[in-house]
Amino acid sequence: MLDIEPVLTLEQLVELRTELENVFIDEKVERYILRLVDGTRNPGKYKSELSRYLRFGASPRASIYLNESRFRESCHSLTLRPSSAAGG
Repeated sequence: MLDIEPVLTLEQLVELRTELENVFIDEKVERYILRLVDGTRNPGKYKSELSRYLRFGASPRASIYLNESRFRESCHSLTLRPSSAAGG
């Protein structure tokens, strides 16, 4: 069994999630995310030939995920480290 040591506490995780609200995302980026996701659902609307390659469009959560990627980028220095007991 792996012995995994946490890299942060639950309180730190909650604090980082709260900080997400303070990370700036330009309105142009938000519009781009929405157009990108909508383009997979309605490629004809954008005169795109994507429909040849798409069977299904991106889900509503895709735009949320892309927007929240700013959170992951702001926390990029956090890494999972194996514990010394697990041979790491």
